[in-house]
Amino acid sequence: MTQKPDIDFFDFEQFNFADSPDHDVSGYFDAEVVEISEQAFVSIGKGLSWISAQIDNKRTKRPENFDFSVKELSNLILVYVFWNRPSVFFPAAAALLKKQQPDGSFGDIKDTARAVSSMSAVWKHLDRIISHPKYQEHYADFDAVGLMASLQKSLKPATDFLLLTKNDWSSDIYDWVYALAAIADAGIFEKRMSLDLCKDNPEWKFPGTTALILTALQKQQDLHSFSEEEDLEISTFIDRKANWLILERKDGHWNHIATSCLVLMALSRIDNPACVASIPWLYSAQQKNGSFEDDLNKTCLAVLAESYMSRFLY
Repeated sequence: MTQKPDIDFFDFEQFNFADSPDHDVSGYFDAEVVEISEQAFVSIGKGLSWISAQIDNKRTKRPENFDFSVKELSNLILVYVFWNRPSVFFPAAAALLKKQQPDGSFGDIKDTARAVSSMSAVWKHLDRIISHPKYQEHYADFDAVGLMASLQKSLKPATDFLLLTKNDWSSDIYDWVYALAAIADAGIFEKRMSLDLCKDNPEWKFPGTTALILTALQKQQDLHSFSEEEDLEISTFIDRKANWLILERKDGHWNHIATSCLVLMALSRIDNPACVASIPWLYSAQQKNGSFEDDLNKTCLAVLAESYMSRFLY
């Protein structure tokens, strides 16, 4: 058997969130979901080791230094929230909060949306585990209540910024899908902009774009606010576009690492097991040092894609 990498994971057998009646295994590994294949565990572990090394490289002078872009911080947060690593996502979230502008934004629409999605992920994660009986044991060194308060204070002006720019979303499909997904992550329903995405636009007919559209629509659907007829329209559109994505796959991927990972996460989110056929390609694309093309954002996306798909492998 291949040796598992020596990485400081939480002990999921001792810290099992499945005990919580509100536990949702779609977003986090519990004791059952963590029983993934040995190869998946090693690959994810190598990716996390490489990511951790990039963080350490920036923290050699000052331990509190998290000098990353909004996009990088957002991706780091999503990865380490998934794997329940407060030693990383707490300082990353604190660094992200410092980047908020007076108008509530984190730069442009896409970066603000990324920040909203990652901050929402942290808040939901902490809200879910704070009542766990072993919470104090594992979070004794972290002020979860304080961070949640800071996140809540930051999320309101950030989501207000996105909503104020809503009339501009349609001028850039990427602004549109990132913002629509982000406000859904923050619990905000937007019917018109969701239904307007359910159409065939030749300018959107690219795998990465389609994957982002499906993700945004699925997140809005998760709020359970559409009528039965609207929900059926969106589900039919998602299924049709998912089938198109599968047909577009060549040799297990969609041309680029980032694009492929976005597609795989979208397929996994809608519970389409066809994503599993790309796992061998994803393993082969990983470099010996654990990274994907020596790029932080691409490696974060790849680790997230592998983590999402791993629930199909146990």
